Amino acid sequence: MVVFELRKLSPIIAFLVLFLSFDASAQSDIQDVLKAKKCFACHAEKSRIVGPSYEEISARYRARHRTDPGIVQLLADSMINGSNGKWGAVPAPPSPITREDARRIATWILTGADQLPIADSTPYDTSKVSTEYLPPQDPQYLPLANFLRGEQFLEGLAKDIYAGMSLPTTLKLITQQCGQTNAFYSKPQKAVIICYEMIDYLFKGI
Repeated sequence: MVVFELRKLSPIIAFLVLFLSFDASAQSDIQDVLKAKKCFACHAEKSRIVGPSYEEISARYRARHRTDPGIVQLLADSMINGSNGKWGAVPAPPSPITREDARRIATWILTGADQLPIADSTPYDTSKVSTEYLPPQDPQYLPLANFLRGEQFLEGLAKDIYAGMSLPTTLKLITQQCGQTNAFYSKPQKAVIICYEMIDYLFKGI
């Protein structure tokens, strides 16, 4: 049944969209905050200095984060208020950092990836994500395009992926014919392009 297959397909596309949605600007933004607040004086990404590396912190808390969203706030509070005894005898002093930046850094640490969005309690904001189904040139993809539009496939993806996330910028999700089996992020358009060829290929594999 097509609807059942669409439900099976959605998590695959959702992961793909999430991966593509945030380009290297997210990493550079985090790096700017870490440098401005002198975080690198005590922490490095992969090696221990005075305090644990970000990789060590991620390894300790990442598994808990999968089932406990409060871990983001726990790490953010440790940055803001400081901590004592968590990583040895040397206490961590409070950091002059905003709560928003602390949560963004915590999420970056916990995801172990530099391009994921910042999790918070903000509900899905329809003004930040738009969708567009471009008509395919090849008639063989027209039924698929019409079906995806009718099922509001992109709108569902947007709600599933970005609920509870604060997007740093507007984002567009687009389906179109690309001439190749692919999906990619377009910086000029600030859009994730999902090719009909890719969706068709995934449909045939489930």
